[in-house]
Amino acid sequence: MLWREVEALNLSGLNKIAYFAGILDGEGSFFMEKNRGEIYYPTISCEMTDEDVILSLRKFFKVGHVTKINPRKKHWKISYRWRVRNQPAVDILKEILKYLSIRRKAKAKFLIQEHKNVVKRN
Repeated sequence: MLWREVEALNLSGLNKIAYFAGILDGEGSFFMEKNRGEIYYPTISCEMTDEDVILSLRKFFKVGHVTKINPRKKHWKISYRWRVRNQPAVDILKEILKYLSIRRKAKAKFLIQEHKNVVKRN
């Protein structure tokens, strides 16, 4: 769905959050990622072949990077990945938390808490 199509749905702000939370709940990954300094930080990643959906995530949340991923196998398509790290990822997790499935909600809460622990240690 193109961003203009999302806009055309005339969703309220909360409905847009729920829409994008649903995409992340189904297609996204939430995990702790290690940087070069051996510090772990929360990351949200969503990869799919629908470039328009990935660009819509970037536009809606106003953070993150979009990367084009060349096919890993001959018969695969080009895919696109949106990735957000550290505090912006925590902010997004807090924003979408109430719309997530039980399993994803537990993972999001874990990442939010781990981020607090990392910040306290540094």
